[in-house]
Amino acid sequence: MCAAYEYALKILIIGQSGVGKTTLLERYKNIKFVDQKHPTTMGVDFAVITIEDPDYGYVKLTIWDTAGQDRFQCIVRSYYRSAHGVLVVYDVTNVQSFTSISSWIEEATSLCCKESCKVLVIANKTDKKPERTVSVEDGRDLTDSLQLPFVECSCKFSSIDEIKVPFTILIHSILSDIKMRESAKCIADNEQLYRKGVKENMPLRSITSESSNAVSSDTCSC
Repeated sequence: MCAAYEYALKILIIGQSGVGKTTLLERYKNIKFVDQKHPTTMGVDFAVITIEDPDYGYVKLTIWDTAGQDRFQCIVRSYYRSAHGVLVVYDVTNVQSFTSISSWIEEATSLCCKESCKVLVIANKTDKKPERTVSVEDGRDLTDSLQLPFVECSCKFSSIDEIKVPFTILIHSILSDIKMRESAKCIADNEQLYRKGVKENMPLRSITSESSNAVSSDTCSC
């Protein structure tokens, strides 16, 4: 039986075709890497995973693996709606997948309807050192300029703990933002109640005091 969850998050994995989005999701699901070519994702695919986080309890994740080809973009764009977070992936052996990162991020932030959709950039295929054309510094310079978190990994050789790092960073960023907005709303609601009490000439402190006196006098009369 599935555990109840405190939060439900929608996360998208985007980027150019062939950068390793499908393998990244499979590894996160704790599936061992299989050295074979995956069929190209047609439109979108998804996985539903419930994790237990020490800080936030049970979190239900719906993670969407999106196609990178242009012909599927009209389909993919509809899935940005209500996304809490986006993982943008590029291939360190493919300069074009890296130079298109800014366009992917711009599209994601413009189409996500959440007031604060979080984005994290992943550089994949770091195991292919002889073929590498995008350096660590290139990735860091870009993400620093965009003020976004950045993680490098190899879906082929990184451990499951290493694969979980970008997901954990993104999830914590989303949940931290949600908690802050919940706290701000709670404070605003309390202030509104207080002002309403003052407006009606019934301050909350007076109401509490009167209630205490009523209880006390009832006790005495008994």
